[in-house]
Amino acid sequence: MMVIGGIHVASQGSLCYFTSSQIIPGQDASVAESQRVQFDITLTGSCSTPGLYTIRADIVSPGSSEIIATARSQLQANGQFIMALSESALAPSALGPWSLQLNAYILFNGVVVAPASQQLFGLNVVPYTPPTTAQTIESITQTSVTASSSIESASGSTSVSTTLSQLQSMNSQNQAIEGGNGGLWFEIQLIVAALAIVTIVIILLMARRKSGKTEHTRVY
Repeated sequence: MMVIGGIHVASQGSLCYFTSSQIIPGQDASVAESQRVQFDITLTGSCSTPGLYTIRADIVSPGSSEIIATARSQLQANGQFIMALSESALAPSALGPWSLQLNAYILFNGVVVAPASQQLFGLNVVPYTPPTTAQTIESITQTSVTASSSIESASGSTSVSTTLSQLQSMNSQNQAIEGGNGGLWFEIQLIVAALAIVTIVIILLMARRKSGKTEHTRVY
């Protein structure tokens, strides 16, 4: 048995092998400086012997072999498999090219039983641009709409929906004036209103669930 980079590798034969690997964001994608980057990894392969394996994926810096992020998951393999992994890492503060390498392994009882899958890729680190007030309000509004829909379907209430429609209308007006000094106070009001709506929706949803539980436990 050999040890490569701190990982035990079977010296003879391979129980498994990789056929392809994909990572998002991939080659030449842009990421914001000093912000967390979500890496979504898809690995396909095959194992000749049924068993419980561990899939490990390391994102490393090719120059130093420093591990930037590691994702792993167990796999009950019996023939071909597809494994999806996710992990995040902090982008560097220096702007420009960011060279990375994806190293994937299949382990059985702590020993690597497949040739490592290696994939070089490069990202572009760009300046971070904070989301605009309109984008923040739109995100809050959409969350409120999703939650209020479940409340309305159960109780038939339309008051929350009406209030949300008014908030969306206010947001549209804000987008038209955003950037000017006169829109600053208006933006603050919108954020406060949006947070208030979210609070109301959560309270109504919790009350509805509590009422449902009471009805189910009532003895006639």
